[in-house]
Amino acid sequence: SLSLRVTRRFIEQLSVNGMLGPLSTAIHTWGSPGIIIADNIDSLGGRITAANPCVEQHLGSGETCLLASVNLPLLFNKGVKDGLARTGVAASTAARLLCRASQRSSFPDPDSAELALRAPRIGVGLTGWRSLCDDLEIPFGGGHALALANDISQTISEAAHAEAAEERKVL
Repeated sequence: SLSLRVTRRFIEQLSVNGMLGPLSTAIHTWGSPGIIIADNIDSLGGRITAANPCVEQHLGSGETCLLASVNLPLLFNKGVKDGLARTGVAASTAARLLCRASQRSSFPDPDSAELALRAPRIGVGLTGWRSLCDDLEIPFGGGHALALANDISQTISEAAHAEAAEERKVL
């Protein structure tokens, strides 16, 4: 995966030169590159000091974030209904692991440690989306793919949020 840090001026130049459309099509077709428009983040009150790869999620000074990905093709080998259930279990497990890792990590300074312990930032994402569409023989950009993407995203989000909430009670 590739992520680009660009400015609004760069985007405008792509548009003027007729390259924004092909780039947008490539991003939609292949899911890469991700783009961070730095001016947008800077206008919200700060300069980008760090970003997690593949998520284009900026982090403030001293913030940390732990990430995990659910590998979809490995979970959907017995059909969609079973795959969604297995995705929920994987997302819950990943969230629990990330919360606990966050509590046991070492940090470069006391402020970073305090931020991570008070409000751990974790992210549970997915990998293998294109391969899953191919395995299930559904068009990557079609309506069935969009509906399945919504179901998968909701499953991951609900499972990870519920598990993280439970972990905060325990930790």
